Amino acid sequence: CPADSALLIGSDNSTGSAALAGALAAGALSTGVAIISIGGIAAPVTRFGVGHYHAGGGIHIRLEAERVHLDFISQTGANINRAQERKLENLLASDDFRLCSAADIRPWVQQKELLADFYAQGRELLTSNNHSARPKVAIGSADRNNTFLAAGFLSILGCEVRPDYSPGVSPESLADQVVNLGA
Repeated sequence: CPADSALLIGSDNSTGSAALAGALAAGALSTGVAIISIGGIAAPVTRFGVGHYHAGGGIHIRLEAERVHLDFISQTGANINRAQERKLENLLASDDFRLCSAADIRPWVQQKELLADFYAQGRELLTSNNHSARPKVAIGSADRNNTFLAAGFLSILGCEVRPDYSPGVSPESLADQVVNLGA
């Protein structure tokens, strides 16, 4: 992340991910990088946020099967390549990075409106394909954040959405919902 830019940090809604996000933000601040925190949100919104806020890069933290995963995101919203990942791992392992003076610590900004901006841009991109009837959609995912994100987005677009937040959501359970919706 260039020194004059910001690092965007997002995470899922787990306590461990939120704690790690705070620790990463504090560490990055000590090197003079500004931080934009977006809190618990789905990874696609973190990727969108990097470009939306013109950040130098981003990190999305998620807990999966009791393991923490860090997705390092480039300025374009894509994962960094393997060579950049190795370089970053070596830098972190060597503990060889500069710390700034207290006077040079840059802001830590909490952004709460990113999800609304994400929906607005998506609506703008998709409204040119208006439907006269209100589509009915059954949706579910093993990741509750993604289900919430997609259900909200589709609702804003005018769809009648039936989200399935159950932990055992399956194609079969969604197929049953489609039949029940009459979709």
